[in-house]
Amino acid sequence: MRFLNKKSASRGFSLVELLVVISIIASLSAIVYANFGKARASARDSIRIASLKDMELALKLYKAQNGSYPIGCNGSGSNRWSGLQTSSGPCPTVGDNNYIPNLTAGFISSLPSDKSLVYTSDGANFKLVFYNSMEVKTVAYGDEYYRCPSSVADASCPGTSTLKSKSTAVYSLGAAAW
Repeated sequence: MRFLNKKSASRGFSLVELLVVISIIASLSAIVYANFGKARASARDSIRIASLKDMELALKLYKAQNGSYPIGCNGSGSNRWSGLQTSSGPCPTVGDNNYIPNLTAGFISSLPSDKSLVYTSDGANFKLVFYNSMEVKTVAYGDEYYRCPSSVADASCPGTSTLKSKSTAVYSLGAAAW
């Protein structure tokens, strides 16, 4: 009789042992998921930066062929920016993802569909801004390639190298003050 009790006792795990294993697995899953979320946000930032590089190159090619940058909007002040965001005044809301006229005709296959990207140009200069959309990466004043945009509300970069911005921009030299 004693032999049967020992055999039946060693057949499986107790409820407490199962609960401990499940709680350990749940804890590890939560940690991995949190880190994975940050990696996804960083990847989206990298895509935004790559989009700026691609668009800057396309704009420079456009200017080399046509003599000027494409005009995004003819407004003034805050109404001169064009993009996929809702706008009013002289800048139309563009739903067909062609907010930089004629750029997709041989210079870039398609424009980014991120609603935080805005563009402006007077023909001689241009500025592209991902406005307040960087999730993990930030742009410091004086970064080599991506600059803190001077005209947006969260641009705290100018004046000190310690402050950061969640907006990032690429622009020609003459558009630095826009």
